[in-house]
Amino acid sequence: IASVEKAEKKLFELIDEQFITDEIDDPNVDKLPLSDLKKLQEKSQKMEVEMEVCRAPLNCIRLKGDVAEVRQLKIDILQILSSFEKHEGQQREAQHLKKIVQWKRQSSQDSLEDYDVQQNYEIEQAHSDGRPTYTYQNSSEYYTIDFQKLKETDHYARTTCTVVRVDLEKQYREGDLPRSWVS
Repeated sequence: IASVEKAEKKLFELIDEQFITDEIDDPNVDKLPLSDLKKLQEKSQKMEVEMEVCRAPLNCIRLKGDVAEVRQLKIDILQILSSFEKHEGQQREAQHLKKIVQWKRQSSQDSLEDYDVQQNYEIEQAHSDGRPTYTYQNSSEYYTIDFQKLKETDHYARTTCTVVRVDLEKQYREGDLPRSWVS
């Protein structure tokens, strides 16, 4: 009987070494898109790791399973959370930048159109990095902005238009306030 108890104890110790429960606490858990959560659920099922997602106010992900599998899934989850946080940070920067600098392009009616918030951010990043050109895709068409010429080329239509960088802080310092600010 003593040897059975000893074997049983050794078996439970081995199980404790091979299986763990781990928890990831992160405020971004509640903000993760369902598509990311679904991919993680599918991956956890393939790895045979139990995964429980606790939304706000807990904002955690609990993992149970084989040590190696839990650790690998945890690394994957942390990478997703990190890239999500980076993306959110870029969105905040883009919103802030729109108050400081606005890139515009000349429309077909000769009026100036603002680039959207994300394009404005990416164009300004390329300009600030000293790149001579910046290429982006809108729908299925590609456009290139030449910063020296201040021209945008539509590669599909083979047309160009003028682009302008407006320093809003400088504009406001010089007294040209937005109409919404003037009573």
